[in-house]
Amino acid sequence: MDNDLNDNNHIPGASEVLEENIARREGEQEMLEAQHRGEVGQQNTQHKPSAAHPGQSLPPNPTGSETQSGPSDDQSGANGVENLDAANEHGQTLGDVAEKKTLTDTDVVPRAELLALAAEFQNFRNAANRRLDEARERAAKRVLEDLLPVLDNLEMGLKFVNSAKDAESMKQGIEFIAQQFRDVMKSHGVEPIVSQGQTFDPLRHDAIEQVDSDEPEGTVVAEAQSGYLYKGQILRPARVKVAGK
Repeated sequence: MDNDLNDNNHIPGASEVLEENIARREGEQEMLEAQHRGEVGQQNTQHKPSAAHPGQSLPPNPTGSETQSGPSDDQSGANGVENLDAANEHGQTLGDVAEKKTLTDTDVVPRAELLALAAEFQNFRNAANRRLDEARERAAKRVLEDLLPVLDNLEMGLKFVNSAKDAESMKQGIEFIAQQFRDVMKSHGVEPIVSQGQTFDPLRHDAIEQVDSDEPEGTVVAEAQSGYLYKGQILRPARVKVAGK
């Protein structure tokens, strides 16, 4: 009976212990093989979260058994500040630098177009000035062509000065030439200013003397030099004498 008790108390217990040891060793062997294959990482059982403290986190595990979280919000914010400080090293943000680079790259085409436009405008201005000079030359040529007959008559009159029989014929010849000249001037828009008997106008008249006269004060009584209008504008004021008190 004692043997039976010993067998029941020791042999079955030893077998169970042996089986447990063998099972544990097999489990550890499988775990080691899995770790070797990279399927399962090693775990630090000393820092596993407990049921009492489920929120307790594991320390960093270099074996990769449990994934580590990325940098915290504070660390990310610090990195962002460092990056921003680096970007603001010259007082500019990354966006400003990118925008400046974009403007610099795309500004080449507008400048080229501006230079081409400036050259085209310069050519247009030169052509306009050339056309204006040509128009002035044509106008001057027309006036000179109209004045040539007047000059011809003057030269002809000079030839007959010595052969003139009386002063009256000379006077008529000079009056004819003067009228011819006035007609040419009028055809080009030049007309004399009527001053005799008119009220003094400082825009049209240049007073050279104030004289006693029966005319009302401020009336032009004599004309020392004729004045002229060109298409209604003052070409030359008339030099006149004005009645005073």
